Amino acid sequence: MTLALVDYLRRTDVNVVLVETDTSNPDVMKAVHDEIRCGSFDLDDVGGWIDFVNFCDMHRDATVVVNTAARSQTGGAQYGGTLASTLDELARRLVVL
Repeated sequence: MTLALVDYLRRTDVNVVLVETDTSNPDVMKAVHDEIRCGSFDLDDVGGWIDFVNFCDMHRDATVVVNTAARSQTGGAQYGGTLASTLDELARRLVVL
């Protein structure tokens, strides 16, 4: 799904960056890292969430597509507020597929 979304956005001339959170199996990032800007963050750790928010801030002109690891529920539940509390400041809207 993530690869299809990135491909669609690129074909419609949307500036897109990828955030890879599946640090144990970063297949999506491996597939596109030569074509678009990518960042990899461990969202099971609060520092990963802070780095993720900073990456979004550095790429305000781009649509940020996030490939999440299937195991990320614990980190999301524990630290997801870090992202939620900064969406307005970043002038971002969160869309979840």
